[in-house]
Amino acid sequence: MDKSNINWIKKGRDYFIKGQYENAFKMFKKVLEIDPNNIHALNGIGKVHYIRSNFSQALKIYQNLLQIYEKLGKWKLIGEVLKEIGGIYYLQKNYPEALKIYEKALPIYEKLEIPEAKILLLYDIGELYCKLKKYPEGLNIYEKLLQIHSELGPLEGIADDLVKIGRMFYKQKNYFEALKKYEEALKIFNNLEDSGQKAIVLFEIGRIYYKQKNLTDAYKQLDKALKIFIHFDFSGFIDSTSEDYYFEKTKKMWTIVKDIINEQKNHN
Repeated sequence: MDKSNINWIKKGRDYFIKGQYENAFKMFKKVLEIDPNNIHALNGIGKVHYIRSNFSQALKIYQNLLQIYEKLGKWKLIGEVLKEIGGIYYLQKNYPEALKIYEKALPIYEKLEIPEAKILLLYDIGELYCKLKKYPEGLNIYEKLLQIHSELGPLEGIADDLVKIGRMFYKQKNYFEALKKYEEALKIFNNLEDSGQKAIVLFEIGRIYYKQKNLTDAYKQLDKALKIFIHFDFSGFIDSTSEDYYFEKTKKMWTIVKDIINEQKNHN
């Protein structure tokens, strides 16, 4: 590679790390004016577009990179760029296309025997199946993850997989199997002393009892969850898997169940 290109790429990366994306873009662009297929400059341009949420431009760059990597037979890089492309489709809420790309990347990571990358990709695929309401397929993915974590660890991974399997059963209204998986996860979280996850699983168990019209047991589990949330004062979380999100859901369902029980007592 030409020395000036090496220098521009180095400067571009330095600018990118510092958050000076316009300067980084200019450096990578200089390289491409001389060498249009320079993979380092293309990758840099793609990252700049991505971080600026210019997803259509980033997508074009990554698709160009994919063709180059495929010609070179760079399988690890092919897997990485497919992940980037799938991530863009995900952010664009084009879940079917994201799933298609991730499923294309999976055999590559399996072939290269990169367990960590494979595990992360399987979680992405499982989440997409959930978003697309393909719960049996999602169940299959999380069972694969459970098998991997059962062999490699850690315990947190096993418990997390059990929770996700429980949710797949719950979505399919198989409350019996869902309850079994949640109870298995709860034992692990008890041993790990993970209060946040324990409270979330207690909520899930309470919700199942509520669906089964077992209000007494529903109230017991929801009350346990609520006390944990209050005691540890979980706050500041904003995503749909956080303790704060489940704290609000628990309070709402706890109130509903309590009101129904009180109403039944007054009626009797």
